Amino acid sequence: SVYHATHQAFMEKYSRKLPKKMIEQILQQYLEAYELSTPQAKALEYLIAQGKLTNAIYQHINNLSKATATRHLQDLVNKGIIANTSKGAGAKYTLVNTIQDDEARVGKEEKELI
Repeated sequence: SVYHATHQAFMEKYSRKLPKKMIEQILQQYLEAYELSTPQAKALEYLIAQGKLTNAIYQHINNLSKATATRHLQDLVNKGIIANTSKGAGAKYTLVNTIQDDEARVGKEEKELI
């Protein structure tokens, strides 16, 4: 039907979903730029693909305790990879920026020093 075709076109245009190859490329850039544990890399891949992450999701995809998941997530926050978008129970995390943004910022800072 016309409705379904229009809906599908809209979803393709505005959906957050990234192609698998792009997700893998972005993840690889993070793995090269930061020292990440296997669970952190797995969660980062999820975050890149889905656009959000919670402690409960981190626990589930990595089969870890709440305390361990909290430590891992806090490490990612401290490294500047992710940020809290809310606090307390059910806190959500998102990517702070992309590797390209970091590289552009570092390149600009280097030029300013010259």
